[in-house]
Formats: sequence, structure tokens, C-alpha cells
Amino acid sequence: MINVVFLLLVFFMLTAQIVAPEPVELDAPTADLEPGARAEVTLFMAQNTTLTFETITGAEAVGAAAEQALVDDVPLHIKADKATPAVELARVLQQLATFEGIDLRIVTEPR
Repeated sequence: MINVVFLLLVFFMLTAQIVAPEPVELDAPTADLEPGARAEVTLFMAQNTTLTFETITGAEAVGAAAEQALVDDVPLHIKADKATPAVELARVLQQLATFEGIDLRIVTEPR
């Protein structure tokens, strides 16, 4: 009986999801930099320009992410798909510029 319990325990440990998946599938651009520390506050921007912060999507995600970054006193990381139009990214950056004292960083993947 203990063998069955042990096998079930091992099975569930191996099949469990340890890290939550990111809210949108992204293909991030690359950069010749060392990988940095993970951000505590990340705003995701999909290829179709959909913005996501935690469970909030759309235009409200920009303000919510900025406010959370300011409250936590951490940088706001913007993780955008590399196929996202630069005009849309610039529009989001302009919206974020209205939050005084916010530290913005665009996330890239090392080569």
C-alpha cells in the first residue's frame, strides 16, 4: 500500500506545474547583454498589441502596472513581442511618461 502512495506522490510531483506560465506567448527581441534579474512588475505586450498586467488586459493594464511599480518602488519592465510595431510601443511609453518618477525598462533576451 505504501508503494502505491509513494508512486502517486512521485507522479503528482513530476506532473505538477512549478512556475506559472506567462499570460501571453511572446517572441522577445534579443540583445548582446547579460541576463538580468527578473522583474517584480512586468507589462506584457503581445504581437497584436494587447497589453496584459497580471489579470488585467487592455488600456487599464498600463496604469495598473505603473501604479504597482511606483508603490513597490521597483522598475516597470515592458516585455513586448519583437514583431510589435514600434509605434504602438512608443504610444505605451508616452502613456507611462505621465507617471512621475517611474523607472522603465524594456526586456530583451540575450543572444
